[in-house]
Amino acid sequence: MRCSQHAPPTPGDDTIAGKGALTELGCSYVDLITGFRGIATAKAIHIEGRSQTQLTPRSTPKSRLDESTPSVPAEWFEDGRLARLPMGKITII
Repeated sequence: MRCSQHAPPTPGDDTIAGKGALTELGCSYVDLITGFRGIATAKAIHIEGRSQTQLTPRSTPKSRLDESTPSVPAEWFEDGRLARLPMGKITII
């Protein structure tokens, strides 16, 4: 899944997650409270209450090969806490 090519929203824009727009799977987001960064890999849309997005942090090639390096688990965040990051080059190994 790929993130769309449109420019990321800027703070104060109505398209920021939580202000009417849903997060897009495959795009990179940051949690504005904790600073946790990751790629949106799952979405939970609730009938009552806010929607949530699961962010999975990117792993480096070294951490994939080195078993002594602990992996960082994916985390769930309410969409209102997330801001989309600018698109960067993604290398799939």
